[in-house]
Amino acid sequence: MPRGKSDLNPALAEAYARLVRNNRQVSVRTLREEAGVSTEAARQWLKTNRPDPAAPTPPLEELRPAFDTLWAAAWSAARDECRSQHAAVLHAHEVSEADALEKSIRLTADLEDYKRHVTELQHELSRTNEELQRTRAAATAEYRELSARAQKAEHSEAAERERARNAEKGAASAEATANTLKRLLDEREIRIDAQ
Repeated sequence: MPRGKSDLNPALAEAYARLVRNNRQVSVRTLREEAGVSTEAARQWLKTNRPDPAAPTPPLEELRPAFDTLWAAAWSAARDECRSQHAAVLHAHEVSEADALEKSIRLTADLEDYKRHVTELQHELSRTNEELQRTRAAATAEYRELSARAQKAEHSEAAERERARNAEKGAASAEATANTLKRLLDEREIRIDAQ
């Protein structure tokens, strides 16, 4: 966006002052380059504002009282402006520090709440682990007891089956003996009858 004429005047004046202060020749080209403006703007400003070489040297001693007053007023205004800016910056830092402190207090309180909550959860976890250990121990004991009962029942059943097999064998043996005796008796009777 191009700058207006009033925007260019301070930039051109500052550029002119820098050129003079650095003992550089002031021309349209050097002023244009120093101020960063168009050739026409630099030419027009120099035409209007360049000191006339025929003008006499300023009467410094006569101007000194007025200049001292202007200088003191400018220095005082600059000091007041600096103090005002410093006070604004200081106030901004104080507000920022107060906000940071408040946030820090809030975060510290939150951290304490989280620590309390973590401690409660750790206690709850510990209680749950203890309960789990008790439940596991009870389940293991019950499993062992049931296993022992099942094993005992299995042994009992096996012993019962063995007794039943032995009884069947005994009955079969007794029957075989009885049959053998009966046959022998029958044979003996037949022999006795035959005599």
